[in-house]
Amino acid sequence: MGIPARQIYVPWWSHCDDNHAWVEVYVEGDWHFLGACEPEPILDRGWFNSAASRAMVVCSRTFFDFIGEGLQKEALVQRQGMCLMYNETSRYAETARPYPWRTPRARHSPAPGSGSTC
Repeated sequence: MGIPARQIYVPWWSHCDDNHAWVEVYVEGDWHFLGACEPEPILDRGWFNSAASRAMVVCSRTFFDFIGEGLQKEALVQRQGMCLMYNETSRYAETARPYPWRTPRARHSPAPGSGSTC
C-alpha cells in the first residue's frame, strides 16, 4: 500500500534569490505538507511556513492527467508532455481573485512573441 505524495515547490522566494521544494501527502481527503527534518512529528508545520505565506507562486507537478478526488480544486497552469503543473499558491498564501483584463489588438490576436496560442 502506498501513500499518495507529490512535490511542491516555490521557484523563487519573494524575500531572497532562492527556491525550495518539499513533499505533500494525501491524508483523509486533503493534501498536507511534510518537512524533511523538522523536530515536530506533525503535518503542515515547517521552517518555511512564513516564507511560503509570502510566496509569489507555489506549484505542484503530476505525471498523470487523472483528475481524482485530491486534484479537483487545483488550477492547471501548464502541460508539458505528460507533466502537468498546478498552481497551489492559495493553499499556502492569501490570494486575491485575478482581475479580468483585455488588451485590445487587431482581431483579438495575441501580442507577437508572447507565446500565447489563445
